[in-house]
Amino acid sequence: MSNSGLGKSSIVKKVVMALSGLFLIVFLLQHLVINLLSVINPEAFNTTSDFMGTNPVVQFVAQPILIAGILVHYLMGIILTIKNKKARPIGYIADNQSANSSWVSRNMIITGLMIFFFLILHMKQFWIHEISLKFFGDLSWGDVGKEILAGDKYPDYKFGGYRYWEEVRLKFADPINASIYTLAFIFLGLHLAHGFDSTFQSVGFRNGKYTPALAKAGKVYSVVVPLLFTLVVWIHFFKVPIGVSEQEVPQENKTEKVKAIESPILKKEEFIRIQVLNSNSSKEDSSKFKADNERLQKN
Repeated sequence: MSNSGLGKSSIVKKVVMALSGLFLIVFLLQHLVINLLSVINPEAFNTTSDFMGTNPVVQFVAQPILIAGILVHYLMGIILTIKNKKARPIGYIADNQSANSSWVSRNMIITGLMIFFFLILHMKQFWIHEISLKFFGDLSWGDVGKEILAGDKYPDYKFGGYRYWEEVRLKFADPINASIYTLAFIFLGLHLAHGFDSTFQSVGFRNGKYTPALAKAGKVYSVVVPLLFTLVVWIHFFKVPIGVSEQEVPQENKTEKVKAIESPILKKEEFIRIQVLNSNSSKEDSSKFKADNERLQKN
């Protein structure tokens, strides 16, 4: 192939990577909004999560497109990195790299791979678990979101009858898990710091009028989005009260029970903490607690 053909091929790959990156930038905003609901309105989070998890269009159209976008973005990034290395076999021996480019721009493949490893963990904890329940479990799609909380039996953690909020709360109660997510969001911010601006540059959307605004937007996006994701994690970790979800009876009037659900694929138990009244509590305390729960559910 001629040098002209190679050049065109590289340009096409850069454009494809940029477009897939732009798609993922938009997806991150959508994903952030849903996650923010978990620290603002648990019932809205549960309802939205159930819709996203059971809607056929989301599951069989949007979800495959998202997975394809992630894979294409990584594939193009790896291919272009290898081609650039081969084009400079000796490397920048006499060149001062730090003077010509930032550390982030020179190490996009490193930050990208760190995010990829995190995605494997994230998908194992949430996506694979959901797939196992929806496609390999015994419940219908209409009931799969309600499996763990066991319906009306525990109204204080019901939130529309779904289980998603309680699962998120439990996942981020682990300090190691919360720290891993935080580290991943730091890498995400570093990746976006260069990726946001270069995405628009690769598709030719740069001129004297819009370039400064895009650069500022990229800096804001690369800081605010990862920061908000991190905030969500630690709000759940520290169990910051969120609406009616933290309306609890006195400690002496309740005990903690655990219901185990076996995932058909993972072959391990997923534990969800459910707070219930202690059988030794007085009838007066029990009646008062039930009345409070009924009032909260109506609100």
